[in-house]
Amino acid sequence: LWLGKLVGAARRTDIVIGAQETSSTYLAVLAAKVAGKPVVGIIRNSLPDHLGRISKRHTRLTRILYPRLTGAVAVSDGVSRSAEKLIPSLEGRVRTVHPPIEVDRIRNASNEPLAVPYPYIASVGRLYYQKGFDLLIRAYALLKEQGFDRKLVIIGDGSHRPNLEELVQRLGLKEHVVMPGFADNPYPWIRGADLFVSSSRYEGFGRVIAEALAVGTPVVATDCPSGPSEILAGGRYGVLVRNESHDALAEGIRALLSDPDRLRTLSESGPQRAETFAAESAGRAFESAITEALVNRKARVDRDSRCCSRSGGST
Repeated sequence: LWLGKLVGAARRTDIVIGAQETSSTYLAVLAAKVAGKPVVGIIRNSLPDHLGRISKRHTRLTRILYPRLTGAVAVSDGVSRSAEKLIPSLEGRVRTVHPPIEVDRIRNASNEPLAVPYPYIASVGRLYYQKGFDLLIRAYALLKEQGFDRKLVIIGDGSHRPNLEELVQRLGLKEHVVMPGFADNPYPWIRGADLFVSSSRYEGFGRVIAEALAVGTPVVATDCPSGPSEILAGGRYGVLVRNESHDALAEGIRALLSDPDRLRTLSESGPQRAETFAAESAGRAFESAITEALVNRKARVDRDSRCCSRSGGST
């Protein structure tokens, strides 16, 4: 019944969009094919990493159904490459559109008063394996051994909170690591930090990195698959460190905080870099990708129609 309703809705549209990996895109493909409509899938994560964390069943389904997409929109060049590597038949049909950030809204929200009586470095994200907060906490422990005098604030919530709290306790950091949970408005925390740290094992894009740039907070990020390196232009707008290494993360943080000139340069250049991810430019790029899918679909239909006509005339 619900699939019938989905097909009915597809018939009333010009194009069907699967807004998330796996299930929503599977359904979009099925509904679009029954309705005879073009279909575009949005890919938000590196497919090999993302599917590897879910199940082999999803990997098989993705390989069966994703080749039927008219086109795909990936949130970063790295995600585009990962999709084409996993599904070679998608090559040439994946377009990169960086997720938009509302620069003005973020800056305004970051001005909300926040009374924090101590200097700190900050990170924001869901408390899941992907985000690598265990690596960040271990890096912070190394910094404390070297006399680091700032606290670590991790904004967010998720299923790994008990594991992270246990790690903090075991490393003797209970008085130094602050985990206030989810925040409706994390931007005052980001703006007030001496620097922002992204410790992800893998990303699709890493929107919060661009948000930190928007409010002028210098960034240290792991050079994980997809996202951070693109946002930071290979290290021009922030510090990139080796992925999956708490030692490298600690050294990146220490080195940047020991370099006032570099801190000032990154703080000044970050807001301008963030403007390249503003909603207006992302909207135009997404519209262009959808239009391209429609045009390509029409071209294929016309080509197939001509082929059928020639074939019918020769029999």
